[in-house]
Amino acid sequence: MEWQTLFFQSAVMVLLLAVHVYLIEQKIIKSNEIIETLVDLQRQAEDLKQILKGEINETAVDLQIKKQTEELKQILKDADRSYESKMKEALHEFKENLTITLESLKAKKKKNYEDKDKDNANNNNRVIKEVARGKISKQSTQYSPSTQYISGNANDGNFNTISATKDEPLPFWEVDLGHEFKIKQIEIFVRRDCCGYQVQQLDILAGPSHNKMETCAQYEGPAQPGFHLVFECPSIVRGRYVKIQRTDASLLSLAEVRVMAFVEKSDN
Repeated sequence: MEWQTLFFQSAVMVLLLAVHVYLIEQKIIKSNEIIETLVDLQRQAEDLKQILKGEINETAVDLQIKKQTEELKQILKDADRSYESKMKEALHEFKENLTITLESLKAKKKKNYEDKDKDNANNNNRVIKEVARGKISKQSTQYSPSTQYISGNANDGNFNTISATKDEPLPFWEVDLGHEFKIKQIEIFVRRDCCGYQVQQLDILAGPSHNKMETCAQYEGPAQPGFHLVFECPSIVRGRYVKIQRTDASLLSLAEVRVMAFVEKSDN
């Protein structure tokens, strides 16, 4: 969380700096408007004096100009006060929102720690066990009618047998664990004799049902013969089904698949 905190603090500093620059720019614009208005007013007063020279008292003109100037200054002063009041309101609202955000982050961080402590306490009563061996499995197609390539070869505990699909779009292999487990990681063993390239462009999925599958990991590959690939899910996945699917068009061949999940010590 340290990098997230630094990032958030930096973002707040940048935002405050932007507000400060905006205020400075606004003051510069207002100052220019005041100067231009007063200069233009003075120029008009001189033109008026020339036009009315000898026909009206110049002191009266000066007094009228002075009166208009004071009125203009008062208008600008009132505008500044209004502007300042609005900015104070905006900054106050920003401060309140910032406080709410910080409190929300603190609460979320506290909950994460509590959840982690709870999981650790629960996991002390559990062990990690392989739960896929011998379970019902299937694959999108079978390479040949021969039992040499059936789906069950990928979870029979024998690294010398293999499963294989036909060369097709989006081939997959799947196992039904029988009921939900808290899945921690999924391991794939690549056939030893050849064809490591048949394990690549993979999505490793798990979930409680076929329409509620989530990605545990992805693998670009290609693998090499004899590779042992270990994919740890970003978080514990509650799942009954585990699916390994290629995202391109080719065939999928597997020597063995292990699904590692938490089980109660009493069930071990």
